Amino acid sequence: MLSWLFYELSHHPEIVSKLRREILDRIGPSKPPTYHHLKNMRYLQHVMSETLRLYPGVPFNVRLALHDTTLPHGGGPDGLQPIGIRKNTPVGYSTLLMQRRRDLYPEPSAHFPDVAVFAPDRWDHWTPKSWTYIPFNGGPRICIGQQFALTEMGYTVVRILQRFESIDR
Repeated sequence: MLSWLFYELSHHPEIVSKLRREILDRIGPSKPPTYHHLKNMRYLQHVMSETLRLYPGVPFNVRLALHDTTLPHGGGPDGLQPIGIRKNTPVGYSTLLMQRRRDLYPEPSAHFPDVAVFAPDRWDHWTPKSWTYIPFNGGPRICIGQQFALTEMGYTVVRILQRFESIDR
């Protein structure tokens, strides 16, 4: 996740500047961030959310059907018909693909860039619909390390950007 975050930052110096400004304003150039600092830095949270939207840590996953069921679409020649799933059938899904599906997002506008664009500012005006943003999965099988991962990710980003003004490609 950090590799992708710094990859995107290396292509967006304006985002680096905005994020570094938030870090220096809130914490300063050398003080280690606390958990409270990390959770209250809105732009840092947006940058991490946007990174995880485009590059989830678990891009593909599989679950077994617990009982016979029917999914509302995926069957028929056009994929729009219901499809039956038998108990114990493996069902694969991709958060990487789902979180990039244009039909799950608002139309691009001045406040909402195209879904393929790395744009942390979109999180100022947008909250994803339920189950369309699940970089750590969801429900009873949600990743138990989610908060630890986000805290470590935020801490690392802050410490690096406290020291370096830019991220070069």
